[in-house]
Amino acid sequence: NMGTLSLLLAVLGCFTIALGEFVTVETVNGPLRGEKRDFYYAFEGIPYAKAPLGELRLAPSVVNDARWEEPRDATEPGPVCLQWSHFVEGEDRSTGEEDCLFMNVYTTSVGVLEEPLPTIFFIHGGAFMFGSGDFYKPDNLLRKPMVLVTFNYRLGPLGFLSTEDDVIPGNYGLKDQVTALRWIRSNIGAFGGHADNITIVGYSAGSASVQLHYLSPMSRGLFKNGIGHSGSALNPWVLAEDSAKKAQLIATTVGCPTTSSTKMLQCLREKPALDIVRAVGPLFRYLYNPFSPLGVVIEKQSK
Repeated sequence: NMGTLSLLLAVLGCFTIALGEFVTVETVNGPLRGEKRDFYYAFEGIPYAKAPLGELRLAPSVVNDARWEEPRDATEPGPVCLQWSHFVEGEDRSTGEEDCLFMNVYTTSVGVLEEPLPTIFFIHGGAFMFGSGDFYKPDNLLRKPMVLVTFNYRLGPLGFLSTEDDVIPGNYGLKDQVTALRWIRSNIGAFGGHADNITIVGYSAGSASVQLHYLSPMSRGLFKNGIGHSGSALNPWVLAEDSAKKAQLIATTVGCPTTSSTKMLQCLREKPALDIVRAVGPLFRYLYNPFSPLGVVIEKQSK
């Protein structure tokens, strides 16, 4: 009847409008399909690095060089990095997945512009132990023309475990941040941004990260400005103490040898990632103190 037909046409009309809100940009990896949200465009769940699994566990991340021909869906954030989270209640505070190196890009314009937009590259906080790139929403910042980048980086033992030698030097979460910067510099033009106008911004541990990028040769030339708030690289919780001993404790907890770093690494790469993350529990002496039992280490000069 006419009522049913009208309802069907209305539903189809809604789908047409929804489909019309999708937008595609071309990256070095291939096309990404995002969506228009009110006054900005959103591209979420972009795999900026190869999955940190197997031989890439407890190793520096590698920029994603995969290619795809068909538009890849980028309308939902990827999973958060596996972590022992301050925000999860109960005896087991673990949440997230190991395959987690995903990025979100929000922009007020897409495509190559005559006057490219400034870019904010936001590094989330969480004591290097918990948090994710999608913790904060982009709506307020994007009231002005700009590109906003948020992303996940490895946390806790998967991101900062260190034997304080050349085998497991640590700082993998910081190296993920560098990998994300490299990917965005190569692709920011597709989102209306300019590779030479990237400002790194961070909160808490993210702020400490910003200051560490000022100093790191790995980060040189990857950004123009930096803004840190509510955190400093000089905070006492930034540099982890007794990292090698903590690595041995975690290894022992999951049943890995500690006689050599090489044997420890080989074993840790074969253990379930969740077991490794859960092994940080005994490092907290009282509730969530020390707040960051694992964190940044000063690496020895590479041979």
